[in-house]
Amino acid sequence: MSQPSSIDRLPSEVREALQGWLRDPAITQTEATERTNALLDELAAQQPEGKPAEYVSRQAVNRYDQRMRAACERLAQSRQVTEVWADKLGSVPAGQFGHIVTEMLRMLVFDLAYQIQGLQDRVIDEKSLPGIVASANKVSLMAQRLERSSEIAVRRDREIKRQAAEEAEKAKAARRVPATPEKVREVIREIYGV
Repeated sequence: MSQPSSIDRLPSEVREALQGWLRDPAITQTEATERTNALLDELAAQQPEGKPAEYVSRQAVNRYDQRMRAACERLAQSRQVTEVWADKLGSVPAGQFGHIVTEMLRMLVFDLAYQIQGLQDRVIDEKSLPGIVASANKVSLMAQRLERSSEIAVRRDREIKRQAAEEAEKAKAARRVPATPEKVREVIREIYGV
């Protein structure tokens, strides 16, 4: 896999400050980069070894900002989808809830597979290959488990419907008991009092 970006390697307090500056619409990316590098200078000055600060570039801040905005957008979309499903769940039978969750998980597995496919543009070397293979195996395993659980749910639904149909048939058959002469006389006595 590729090495972490210069932003990901920042100390957590510096990264949190950068995130705050990027969220502030009054601060440009250039200003956020300058403030981050100034904060890194301050931290480096406090170190006893006198190790120089590793600065971040404006391009790295831009890439990080784009990545975070895309993640926030994806989160907002998933919240909207969740709200829609939550509104609809009031009218969806309980058995259907499992199908909804299964479909949502299928979308997630598809998204992960799509992201892995996006790695094709990168050069795959000996270092990155094990990570890519591990990711592909995980996605494959998730898809397999998801399909298995979906099949089990479908079988369980069929079994429940079959049992309900059998019970309904038994109840219907019990109501169709043929009338014997004794039953007819009994009903006449109850109705007419004879």
